[in-house]
Amino acid sequence: MKSQPGTVTAGSASAPPRPLRLRVTYWGGVLYALATAVGTLVIVAQAIWAQTVAVALPVSTFWPTVGSSVTINGPTASVVGGGFSSADLFLNGLHLDARLWLAAGHLVQGAVFVALGAAVAVLCSRLLRGDPFGPVLVALALVATAAAFRYGKKLHRDTERLAHDAAALRVDLAFEHGAALQRDAEGLV
Repeated sequence: MKSQPGTVTAGSASAPPRPLRLRVTYWGGVLYALATAVGTLVIVAQAIWAQTVAVALPVSTFWPTVGSSVTINGPTASVVGGGFSSADLFLNGLHLDARLWLAAGHLVQGAVFVALGAAVAVLCSRLLRGDPFGPVLVALALVATAAAFRYGKKLHRDTERLAHDAAALRVDLAFEHGAALQRDAEGLV
């Protein structure tokens, strides 16, 4: 395929360099998706086959009272909120049906994060090729973003929250870059 006079093709010497940030983000998305997939499979296998199963159960938030043997002299601050919202339990002898439900929950949660990592990688890959907004990518980005907001609000651990926020920022960054590429290309076509 011949290029038009005055246009730059991807393989030409005068093509603009691919942004390092996009390449790093691409590989970050790939590695994140792979690591999350492996971790999810390990957690699912543990939920099904481990002798002891860890389960976090939600409880009504409460603040425990201090025991009568504890003396507090001259507090410099007062408790205005807080408490416990979940209890971590370790269970032995859990029946297979309950184990399968726990495994299914872990699998769904892991799939959401694998999809986010894959969406970031696919988006960066398309941006690096100069074709950022194909119909498949837009659908994938919408599904991944919806899943992140739907399930990300239910996650309470700091590392999972950080992963959710980082993925959302990377998707936002990629869409900004893609929109700029599309604006620049409008005058060339």
